[in-house]
Amino acid sequence: MNGDIPTELLPPRGLQESTIFIKDSKGHSSFNSWELSKNKTTFSIKAFKEQFQVTIPYLTSRVIGYSLVASLYIAEYFEIDTKEIQKILSSSLLPPGRSTVLDGINSSTLIDSTYNSSYYATVSMLEVLLSYPGKRKIAVLGDMRELGSLAKEEHENLAGDIIKYKIDNVVLVGPHMKEFVVPYLLKSGMDENSVQHFPNTYQAGIFIKERLLQKGDVLLLKASQNTLLFEII
Repeated sequence: MNGDIPTELLPPRGLQESTIFIKDSKGHSSFNSWELSKNKTTFSIKAFKEQFQVTIPYLTSRVIGYSLVASLYIAEYFEIDTKEIQKILSSSLLPPGRSTVLDGINSSTLIDSTYNSSYYATVSMLEVLLSYPGKRKIAVLGDMRELGSLAKEEHENLAGDIIKYKIDNVVLVGPHMKEFVVPYLLKSGMDENSVQHFPNTYQAGIFIKERLLQKGDVLLLKASQNTLLFEII
């Protein structure tokens, strides 16, 4: 076997860092760029003193760069040609509800990530929303369920990231969003017209369709599956 499994992963300090390193016995390798277009994601990765471009035929978050760098090392360890790995990745597909791009009304774009939700998954998709080409960026978010005693902390952490990323409009569904996220956003200075909460997805969908959507808007849809039925939107 001609290679060394990476021995140390050096994670970024938050999702805003531009470079992710994996350290091996030969030095450092890195994932150092990430670019979105309408239906694909291109990563630039440096490994084995070479530069690789990996294009995946769907949207995905920047932190997937961790997995791509690791996959190149694993391929090298098992003597699999890196070109074969690139070929496999470039032909892979995701099931519906995982970063699926849909055409919305009024020439808008929907990023359907409704399969499930958690704090880190949602924050990484907020970054996708900001990076995706379009005019207003709208986050349509439902409760992150099954967090137990961490529910308040995780929802307030998410609210802080919504503020940090300067999302234009937020449409929220569920009791956790109402209790923990709405007050945080309003206290942090978001305009009441930019923060909307609804008790169910059906009402949220009507509001989005009839009163919110404008030409060129990009909407991220993200929620836990448990009772929220985000596929209605």
